[in-house]
Amino acid sequence: MTMTEAWTFSRILVHPTEGILSNVIVTIEFIYALSNGKAWEQRSGTTTLSSPSPGPGFIDYENISYDDMVMLAKRGLGGDYDTMKSELTDALDNPLVPIAVPWIPEGIDDLPPDDFIPEELEEDNFVTG
Repeated sequence: MTMTEAWTFSRILVHPTEGILSNVIVTIEFIYALSNGKAWEQRSGTTTLSSPSPGPGFIDYENISYDDMVMLAKRGLGGDYDTMKSELTDALDNPLVPIAVPWIPEGIDDLPPDDFIPEELEEDNFVTG
């Protein structure tokens, strides 16, 4: 089965200068999603990159593309990327489904009424100190 990957980058932190380099990406916050064509599973996380070396492999933040950011995120995650992808693949292959709790008879709403507050949780019964 073909899997489709999608990355969203929610926050990127840079050092304005690091040695002779400018706009050095240090931290990437991401959402990684995987689809089997029927459903999606996703994980969010943060990866911190090692300091780059000056040279042709360095990409200034202002010149980075989406594909470059994906490559940096995968590189920053290292083996955790493979683990994350494997966990999402397993979740898609064997999805979790919601099920009713067995101690509440079927057909009865398992949520208390909006105005229900147990006595021990009422505001006057809290002890502060």
